[in-house]
Amino acid sequence: MPDACSLSSRWASDAEIVLHKYLNLLEVEEIHVVQDIWDEVVKELDAKHTDDVRVFVSRELETVVVAGHTAVVKTTAKQMKSLVKKITEDYERKSNKISDTISNIKAIQLCLLQINDIPEQLMKRFPGLTVEIKVQTAEIVFQGDLGDVKNAKLEMYESIPASKESRLSSLSEGQLQLVNKKSVQDYIFKKLKSKNVLGAWEVSETGLTVLTFSDTEPEDVEEVIIESVG
Repeated sequence: MPDACSLSSRWASDAEIVLHKYLNLLEVEEIHVVQDIWDEVVKELDAKHTDDVRVFVSRELETVVVAGHTAVVKTTAKQMKSLVKKITEDYERKSNKISDTISNIKAIQLCLLQINDIPEQLMKRFPGLTVEIKVQTAEIVFQGDLGDVKNAKLEMYESIPASKESRLSSLSEGQLQLVNKKSVQDYIFKKLKSKNVLGAWEVSETGLTVLTFSDTEPEDVEEVIIESVG
């Protein structure tokens, strides 16, 4: 080869120059990943190698390493960081989820909350929260973020004292039995709703207890009940 001696004499310096040019085009980014979300990150990670970038994972070091040409590494590392951030936020949100069952509220109070759509109002106020009233077991179940559950419970408890209670003892035993029937209860409720009057009632041996929120008079509910079973 022509100039073989000259080429061989500067081969080392030429190779070093080419190597430095190549290394100057390379970049390495390390992304820390905590063990709690490691499996989820690896599952979602697109670790396919290309000619321009490689993605390596090291569970021992809790690190995802992106290496390759500078421009591609920056783009890929940005995607990896967004993925890790999203998975971290999802994990933290799920970690804060709790379930709290309240069983110290009277059944009639739960009925009042249910009739006035309080669970639906709370769920609109706190997206992601679920509120379920179980009248038969006299329970109300809150599920959601710790802070949302705490605030929703507080609002629920604050609404209960703002209610009015009245005793109706003028109904006969036969009328009380009628009020206890589901078909009659449904009829009374529809009639109350048509008059934009909402309230809950509870039958006992001594008569009937009516409960309404402060903006509704118990007497309005009593009047509809008496009309329905009179």
